[in-house]
Amino acid sequence: MTTNEGGKLIRATLLYAGSSALVSGISVGLLPILTRAFSPEDFALMSLFVICVNALSALCGMGLHGAINVRYVDKSISFSDFVSTSIWLTLISACIVGVLMLFAQTPLVRLTELPPQWLYFALFAALANGVLLIRLAIWQAQRRAGLFATTRVVQALVDLTTTLVFIYVLHLGWQGRGYGVFAAFIAMGGFSLILLWHEGFLKPRMERDYVKNALGFGVPLLPHLLGSQVMFMSDRLIVTNLLGLETGGVYMAAAQIGLGLNLVVVSMNRAFSPWLLRSLSRNDQTAERRIVRLSYLYFLCLIGLGLLMCALCYFALNLILPPAYAEAQRIIYPIIFGNVFTGAYFVVTNYIFYANRTGWLSMITVAVGLTSVVLSYAFISNWGLAGAGYAFLISQIMLFCITWWVAQKAHKMPWWTVLTGR
Repeated sequence: MTTNEGGKLIRATLLYAGSSALVSGISVGLLPILTRAFSPEDFALMSLFVICVNALSALCGMGLHGAINVRYVDKSISFSDFVSTSIWLTLISACIVGVLMLFAQTPLVRLTELPPQWLYFALFAALANGVLLIRLAIWQAQRRAGLFATTRVVQALVDLTTTLVFIYVLHLGWQGRGYGVFAAFIAMGGFSLILLWHEGFLKPRMERDYVKNALGFGVPLLPHLLGSQVMFMSDRLIVTNLLGLETGGVYMAAAQIGLGLNLVVVSMNRAFSPWLLRSLSRNDQTAERRIVRLSYLYFLCLIGLGLLMCALCYFALNLILPPAYAEAQRIIYPIIFGNVFTGAYFVVTNYIFYANRTGWLSMITVAVGLTSVVLSYAFISNWGLAGAGYAFLISQIMLFCITWWVAQKAHKMPWWTVLTGR
């Protein structure tokens, strides 16, 4: 890595991590407000709506924003045509998902306990999020971290402002939070669509070759995306269905604190992955050793962040959450360290993406996702709320370890030689 490259990586990391820290701060800052405005039951319903948005985003987007990152360095394709095709595919997949939801509406309502109209609000928010992720992926690939960071912060501020208005001015209860999330996604998705059209990334056609190219990346990735959502959703849904909405609200409040760490590590990976992909493309052993050293340093930083967050929660959790959520103290530490392993997992998946082995990643995620469902059900049935936290931690450790092993099969790296100095 040259001095110039190192400086760019540090600046990008600071922008991504700084904006994510601000977004996380807004999210955590909302938590004391929301938990005091809502009962645990209402907090659970609000959180279930956000979970539905995330799950539907995976189905509608098919991970195509990840394909954009990879294809940006491919000089054999028209990047603008590939982006345009990806946008149209996102719209088509959202329409297909909407039709399927009509047929599965009754079981979906029973599973999520949300009114039917909120399922469709989640679908429209997911479509807007798919467009937003494509816009952000282009800026990430172009290493325009400032624009990326600004957009994320503006989205969080729109979310914050509309949520407070809907809750405290219009007195809409948990639905007010849902409207705030919906408004933020629609506003930023619409703005992203206008920018994409203005910059020539949205065209009135799809290129057949790029449809195959995009689907060749996205379809094998779908099981991975769905498996990830199963891991993310299963514990929350099982807690809610086995222990009730009130306990589900307590668990989701604790999980929200853990997600603050997750947002930071995802943003750090956004800075790291474009540089990693470019470095790997040089096929240089010296560069690979440097990547591995930085990865180990990154793992240590994650552990440090996790310990710091645990210390803060030990002394200040009662300031963040009111007495109705006091049980969160029992599960917050395994949730935090589960997110530490999630952050480490994001690093090693880059090698699988580089090797274009998304099918392998899908098999891992589906296997671990199904295992996490069994673990969550068994642990929650036997140990209640505490079991949910430890099931999440074990699932994330499994996900990281298995993915790291498979990544080494997909693209061999000098992990052991760097560690031993041989």
